[in-house]
Order: sequence, then structure tokens, then C-alpha cells
Amino acid sequence: MNFLKLLCFLTLQVSIQITPIGSSLPDKIDSLQMYSDLTNQQRMDSALVLLRSTSKDDVVSRRKLFNIIALGYYRTTEFDSSILYFQKAIALDSSRFDNDLFISERGLAKTYNQIGNLETSWKHIEKALFIAQELDSADNQASAYINMGNILLDNSSEDQVPQAIQYYEQALNLTTKPLTKASVYTSLANCHFALDSIDLALSLYEKSRDQYIALDKPDYAIIPMFNIALIHYDQADYNKALGSCRELEKLNNGSWNRIDSLELYNLTAITLRQLQRYPEAINYHLKSLKIVDHLQYIDTENVYLDIAETYTKVNNYEKAYTYLKLYKELHDSLNNVSQRQIVSELATKYETQEKQSKIEQLEIEQENLKLKADQEELIRYAIIFGSLLLLISASIIIYVIRQKLFAERAEQMIREQEQAKTQELLMIKTQIEAQEKEKQRIAQHLHDGVAGTLAGIKHTLSAQSGKDSAVLSQIDTAYHEIRTLSHHLANPQVFGDNLIYMIQKYLDEIQSLHSIEVDFQSPSLDQVNAINNILVEFHRIIQESVTNILKHAEATFIEVILTIREDEINLMIEDDGKGFDPEKTSYGLGISSIESRVRVLNGNMHIDSRPGRGTAIDITVPNV
Repeated sequence: MNFLKLLCFLTLQVSIQITPIGSSLPDKIDSLQMYSDLTNQQRMDSALVLLRSTSKDDVVSRRKLFNIIALGYYRTTEFDSSILYFQKAIALDSSRFDNDLFISERGLAKTYNQIGNLETSWKHIEKALFIAQELDSADNQASAYINMGNILLDNSSEDQVPQAIQYYEQALNLTTKPLTKASVYTSLANCHFALDSIDLALSLYEKSRDQYIALDKPDYAIIPMFNIALIHYDQADYNKALGSCRELEKLNNGSWNRIDSLELYNLTAITLRQLQRYPEAINYHLKSLKIVDHLQYIDTENVYLDIAETYTKVNNYEKAYTYLKLYKELHDSLNNVSQRQIVSELATKYETQEKQSKIEQLEIEQENLKLKADQEELIRYAIIFGSLLLLISASIIIYVIRQKLFAERAEQMIREQEQAKTQELLMIKTQIEAQEKEKQRIAQHLHDGVAGTLAGIKHTLSAQSGKDSAVLSQIDTAYHEIRTLSHHLANPQVFGDNLIYMIQKYLDEIQSLHSIEVDFQSPSLDQVNAINNILVEFHRIIQESVTNILKHAEATFIEVILTIREDEINLMIEDDGKGFDPEKTSYGLGISSIESRVRVLNGNMHIDSRPGRGTAIDITVPNV
């Protein structure tokens, strides 16, 4: 069944009247979480406004709002931003198990699955399942098992299908929602179809369809009904297949997308062709063509091939040949011997039909030249056929050679890119080390030279009679400022201080000097001591980021969150300043310096900012 295309997902637009927004924050958040007349962007913007007025200590409300924003980005396929806000929701308190933490972990699993990161997707769906089990939530456990089955079907080979079936059956046993059960029946049918258990798959599709109809959800029944029609067609039960197509056509009220309508019209056409109802079949083919003209779709070529075959059945070789040429333009058939044979046969029939009238005229006018004309015709066909064979052979050889050259060139480009990247990282590392050495030299000079000299002057003046207390106070202030400056410039490990203490001390000084609120969240010291080398770089990154905020953001609050996980370390720096448009703003030396340090750590950085909404810098590096 090489043409059968199982439809696994159905997008439905549901509009439910939103409940009036109450005066309390929980009421407002609950209203945003429901389906409403609000657009996705309006829902996200409302969540951002509520987030700014929510206390930092209100973990429950902030997690709900982060989830709303993350889901909004997921719907618009802005997956990087979606991941960022799901991670923010989790970072609030990953030890606090609730339904919102389950939504965050499941959301990360679905998002990573969308971008093809199977390993990370699976890690988060396992966490979501664990949370659901701890909460003893049967419906959440069922949802997690359904997502596990979907991940396996989307990314794994056929030998993983039995495991997917087990997950779907576990979901079926746990869920209490009839609508969810109907959806699981469709997923199970897809699995059994992949294993060639056609009768069982058909039974499950019918069960899913009947459940949707009983729940008064005919639109949801489209997927199982379409697959039922395809199976009947494959089993050569064309009358049943046509009946299913007719039922589907009644449900197509104009709300279907073009691809689904094209699939239905084409299936109806080829079913009518099998029933030898050719005029009706051609009518549905013409409906398909109206859609194809406005659609770029992977199966367009097969539509042309099906139309060509139908016209062949009614001996209209001219139109058959026309559509077959369109098919050839869209499909590389050099290695498909059977399709080339069809093209050759149709071309010969068409040319023979066209030339037959000429031959008949020649027979009337020059009967005595008929034998000679036939002989010349045969010779000409032999020459054309031989030329075509030579041309095809030469094309295949040229194609193979070009593919080999392209592959070699691609490998060479990859090697050159890897070498360039290695060289660039080495240069960046060398520059950073040189900068650190120069900072350390200046810090040492300030600490040992200038600070020492000021201490000596203070001691001398203190020993003299009639000492000026104002002068001593100024010298003491200068001494402490130079000592603080030397500590900021030097590598924290030079002074043997605890790195988390140094970061906290630096942020406390910023808060004191600039009248700005700073919140710093970090893990336990046992976790931190294991990553001292990385923290040295993070210390510099925090300094660069805070300097940028003070210069440009006009912020009143800075939040710094350090999170250490088993396989990665995350640093998030966020402010409530005026923000900017990353696409229209060129980065200065501060951001460039941060990017260089992140690249040396083999990590990645994402900047999320909009005018009037503040800025968030999210940095993730491997925990090695």
C-alpha cells in the first residue's frame, strides 16, 4: 500500500466564551488559560502584563503565566522562545510538584520533539510521567503515555512500534475522558497498520469513528473515516471505499485545508476509476487540479500520474501524455524502470495515433509507396529508440558523477568549517586569556602597589600629632575603592574566595551603589564547587551583562538565576528595563564578549527582548 498516507493529527479551531476576568490574580490567570475569543498574541501579551505585577515569591502564579507564554510561542512555532519560558517555569522551584510543573515538562518534551531532539524530548516526558505519578493523576499519566507513543512513532523505526502500542494501551486504561479514548483508538490503529495488521487497524479506526459520532464530534471523526476509506481501497472493496468518501465529502463544509481536500478528491477519483465510472472520476480529477494550481505539495506529482492513468482508460492518449509529462517534470524517474516504460508506451500510442491519419492519406494518394513508407517508419523508430537509450545512459552517468563530486565537495566544506571553527575558538580563548592576564596584572598592581602606598601614608599620618581626620577618612575611602576595583578585575580564584560568594558580593555592591534591586538564586555549595572553572567564566559574563543593563536598560530590577542539572548548566539574567528589538539592534563589545565566552564553553545563548518588555539572556553550557 505505497500510496496510503495515515493522518495522525487533526487541528480543530474551537472557540469557547471566556469567563469574565475577575478582580483576583488567580481568576485572571484561569481566564487566560481557557479557550476564548482572544488571539494567541493577545493571550501572551496579557500574560506578560500580569507577570510584571506578580510578586517574585508567588511561584504558583508565575509558573502558570510562564506556561501560557511558552505555549503561545509553541503555537507560532517560535520553539527557542517556547523552550526558554518552559525552562523559566521549571527553574522557579523544580522540587514543587504540581499540575503546572507537569505542563512545563510535557511542553518541553513536545517542543524538543518538534525540532527533532529525541533524546532531550524523551528525558522531559519521563520527568512529566514521574510528576503525574507522584500527583496520582490518572489523566496526566495518560497524557504522558500518549506523548511517549507519539515520540516513538515520529522518530523511531518499525521495531519500536510494539513499545508505542504498550504506551497507548496504558493511556487507554488510565484516562477517564471519552474524547481522549477515541483519539487513542486512532493512534493504536496507526500502529497496527504500520505492522500490517490491517483487519485490527480497520476495527480500531471504526471504533474511533463510532466514539466520535456518539460524542457528537463529527469533525473529529474525519481522520479515522479517511483511513477507513484508504484501507477499503487497498483491499479492492471499492464500493465501501466510495461510500466512505461520500460520507467524508458531506463533512467538508469548506473549513478543510487544501491538502485534506486534495487527498479526498484524488481518492474519490481513483476509486471511481476502479469502478469504471470514468466521467465521474475525471470530474473529481479536475477538482484536484484546481487545488494543485494553488498548492505546493509533495504528492502533486502523484495527482498528475493518477489523472494520466484515468485518461488512458478512456483512450485519450493526448491528455494522458500531457499529464504524464507534467509528472515527469516533478519526479526524478531515471531509476524507475516501470514508470519510464509507461511513458514510452503512452508516447508511442500518442505518436502512432497522430501519424495514423497521415498514413491513411498516403495510402489513398500513393498506395504503391506504402511498403517503403512502413520500412522508413520502422527505421526511424529504431533510431529514436536507440538515441533515447544513449541519452538516458549518458544522463545517468552524468548524474552519478555529479552526485559524487557534490558529496566530496560537501565533505571538504564540512572539514574546512570544522577547522575554521576550531581555529576561531582557539583565537577567542587566547584573547580571553590575554585579557584576563592583563586584568590580573592591573589588579595586582592596584592591590600591592597603589593600595599598599595609601596604607603606608595612612599609617604615617596616624602617627603624627595633630592628624587631620578628614584627610585620613578620604585616604581610607580611596584605599577601599582601589581594593574593591582590584577584586573586580582579578580572577576570583586569585584571592582564593568562594565564587558564589564573590558573585553575591559583586551584585550586593551593584545594588548598594546604583539603587537597583538585584535578586540572585543559586544552588547549594556542594553543587557549585564541582563547576569552579565554568563559574569563573560565568562571573565575567554576569559582570558584562550587569554593566550593559546599567548603561542602557534603565531597569529597576535584575534577576540572576544559576541552575545546575545533571548534563547542563543554565545561567539566566533578566531585567525589567526598556528592552530592544534584537533584529534591528547591532550588539556592542559587551554582548560580543559574552558570546565569545559562551562559545569557548561550547554552549549556546538566546536573547529574548522586545521594546518596553525588558530583556532576558539565557545561557546553557554542558556540565562536563
